[in-house]
Amino acid sequence: MSNKVAKRFFKKNVTQILLISFLTISTLVGTYLLKQEQDVRSKASVACIPSGTEQDINRVLTGEGAKAVLCPNSVFYLSDSVNFTAPNQEISTQGYPTDDSRALLKLVSPTISRAVNAYNQNGAKLKNVKVDGSRTRLGQLASHGLLFFGGNINNQEVAYIDARDSRSWTLLHILNGDFYTDESGNKRSRCSGFKVHDSTFGPSGLPELDSQGQGQWSDGISLGCEQSEVTNNVITDTTDGGIVIFGSPGSLISGNTVRAVHRQAISGIVMVDYFQDGNLNNVRVTNNVVDAAGAYIRVGIGMGTSTYLCNYQDKPNRGGIVSNNRLTGNYMGYGFAISGVSNWTVEGNISEARHSGTFVHDTCNGRPTTPGSFLIQRNLSQGNFQGEFSDASLEGIFDVVGQSGNWVTPYCSGQKFSGCSVNGNARCTDYGGDYYPNWDSNSWNTCNSACNMPNPDNYCVPPALPPLPSPLPSPSPSPSPSPTPIVEPSPSPSPSPSPSPEPSPFPSPVPSPSPQTLLGDINGDGELSIDDYNILVRHFGPRMPVGGSPADLNHDNEVSIDDYNLFVRYFSTR
Repeated sequence: MSNKVAKRFFKKNVTQILLISFLTISTLVGTYLLKQEQDVRSKASVACIPSGTEQDINRVLTGEGAKAVLCPNSVFYLSDSVNFTAPNQEISTQGYPTDDSRALLKLVSPTISRAVNAYNQNGAKLKNVKVDGSRTRLGQLASHGLLFFGGNINNQEVAYIDARDSRSWTLLHILNGDFYTDESGNKRSRCSGFKVHDSTFGPSGLPELDSQGQGQWSDGISLGCEQSEVTNNVITDTTDGGIVIFGSPGSLISGNTVRAVHRQAISGIVMVDYFQDGNLNNVRVTNNVVDAAGAYIRVGIGMGTSTYLCNYQDKPNRGGIVSNNRLTGNYMGYGFAISGVSNWTVEGNISEARHSGTFVHDTCNGRPTTPGSFLIQRNLSQGNFQGEFSDASLEGIFDVVGQSGNWVTPYCSGQKFSGCSVNGNARCTDYGGDYYPNWDSNSWNTCNSACNMPNPDNYCVPPALPPLPSPLPSPSPSPSPSPTPIVEPSPSPSPSPSPSPEPSPFPSPVPSPSPQTLLGDINGDGELSIDDYNILVRHFGPRMPVGGSPADLNHDNEVSIDDYNLFVRYFSTR
């Protein structure tokens, strides 16, 4: 085509040519922008925090709406609390899994009991993680609950988590906000709209008194927030109250299951504490199950201040609604028990449980009535109650004693190990197993660790080493983060070793030594020392060298918490 012809063609078809050019450029630009967006989304989808400590999570929780997205199967060892610091922040596992791949937050310091602190932070969300308070190893600590929420807030949420082994009095504490009096004269709280759902809680606490005669119990969920929802949770082997309601008017407690399998519990669901001047208006406890499957529950669903406290006849709880709940199991004390309520409604509930129990001493005014399924003290109770209720004396019934023949779970009291036995038998005479209903594999593993030591009490002695190593991120082409500081052991076991101030660089991969003559001697120098421990830390998790590591003490092709536990055992018995 000549230049003249080309010019005439262009002039004649300029509109079509420009349109085609525009569409071509638009397509190219659109494709480029789409790819850029996909790249951003792809990078965002993998921007999770690998295993580390509370500092790695807290570093991300800055500013409103910040999200700490934890990598699946990651482990975070906490020497202090993870703290929400601004509204609408979230901690969750990437992809929101509901299985065992959820990230684990685990307490390792003997000086703290609180893993997560969201107090006074609107919109805080803790989702799809596991949280372990480590009481079995670290012992009891009278302080905060494991998870601390509530305050002057709206719309916090805890969902799809697993929480267990609180060192203190509860697993999840939702504390009231500031109080005020409304136009009707009711005491109200500025905490509202909390939700906890689709989560598992327990085991936690111990049913036995300690050597000083003090209780070692733990609640599952302790609710003190108005207009809240506690729904579709499973609470197992929490030794005080499964769900305890402190005031919380307008709240819904529905679809939950509270079970005692291995550990005796004081109660399943209770509305007995005199809180907010007894204001439980429109608190609905409905469609829940309390199951004394293998261990005694003293009170299934307790209602009213006088069931719990003496001399509270003039301070009833008021306004609650308890409907369509079910009690099951062979080891139930009192079922539906009412004493000290007003304007109260109880209807449509069922007990399929076997009820029993005795008292070894008088309570408020002599001995209460023997446990049964539906009992009410009518002179202290006003409202609408289903026809199955029988008259009873019910003041102070939480002192009832029951026998359940349950398996004693492992625990440390001070530096003495107990448990791993059928009730009444010597410790370490029964490790448990899948012949127990819903047996707990974590307890079974603890029994195997402790009971195979020459002296099981050594399991309860803090080793002269840092509590747990911090897994480190996988190597990548980008510069690696600074390693975890190496901690020198103190001359004798200490519950809180001090970290050395300067981190040491990673060493070259350590070649596998010749067969060890001393168990736990990772570097093959004939002794167990901090040098062996340092290798274990540096090869922990994804840092294990290709081809294996001498720190893989159990030979399962990974350096994990199981190898750490073996090393601690060997170190403590060397």
